[in-house]
Amino acid sequence: MNKRTLIVLCLSILLTWTASAAGQSGPKDSGCVGDYENHNQINNQLYDLRQVEGSLVDPGQGPVADVCVEVFTETEHKFVRSVRSDAQGKFSFVGLPAGRYRLLVKAKPLCTPNVRLRLKKHAPSHRVLRINMRPRGIDSCSFGELTRR
Repeated sequence: MNKRTLIVLCLSILLTWTASAAGQSGPKDSGCVGDYENHNQINNQLYDLRQVEGSLVDPGQGPVADVCVEVFTETEHKFVRSVRSDAQGKFSFVGLPAGRYRLLVKAKPLCTPNVRLRLKKHAPSHRVLRINMRPRGIDSCSFGELTRR
């Protein structure tokens, strides 16, 4: 086997392995896997924001720290980006372009909220999200609301 054939073979194996690994784990950002779900029918309001930022709160326990906060496109449900909430339950997505999105928070055993967002350049800058995390129940689930900074 000559040197050129060996290089092509190695590159082919590397590309195959990379594509296979990416297909198995899905898109990743901040250690979170972007899988869309919509089991939450509690709150379907559309929130206009300038930037996606806010806090996660469990009313009975306090801040919800170190969990995945994910953003998907609204209509195609394609994974866009994810971050982890900090020790105070705060999160922020910097640099998302204007458009319509869905925000999901995955914190087992709490219900996954599915919050509709519209990012607009001229939305009020004092608005932030507060995501109220609750256990999944027959008539209750996690939901989002707008608060002031």
